Amino acid sequence: GFLLGTQQSAVPGLDAQEQRDIDELRQEARFRRDYDGHVWVQGRDGSWVEVRLDAQIPGTLLLRDKEGFLYFITLNIQQIDLTDDYVVAAIFGDGGWEGLMQRVQGKDEAGVLVDAVLDQEAFRDLVSIMQ
Repeated sequence: GFLLGTQQSAVPGLDAQEQRDIDELRQEARFRRDYDGHVWVQGRDGSWVEVRLDAQIPGTLLLRDKEGFLYFITLNIQQIDLTDDYVVAAIFGDGGWEGLMQRVQGKDEAGVLVDAVLDQEAFRDLVSIMQ
């Protein structure tokens, strides 16, 4: 189910111990959830990558690193619920996702293949890499 993240001092309906337990489980699975629900996963190098769903391609996750580079992962799963901590932990907890990441690329005005880069707001507004 959906649980608010650690960046809020108190989560409605949870006592402090339950909150600590949730935070501990998330830390073990190397992810965090912002108070607004956005999911971040931690790479082996310690860097954080934001994750969201592609709204048009089932089973596709979009990722954005701290430099703004855009990646995608396609899984053989039709519906992925990133609001569920157990789903996030199952997909990202073992670190295998890093080997599945593929850079999103497109052609610039000159027709040269370039890596896609988005700021955080544009990433969060992006509907699909098929746009």
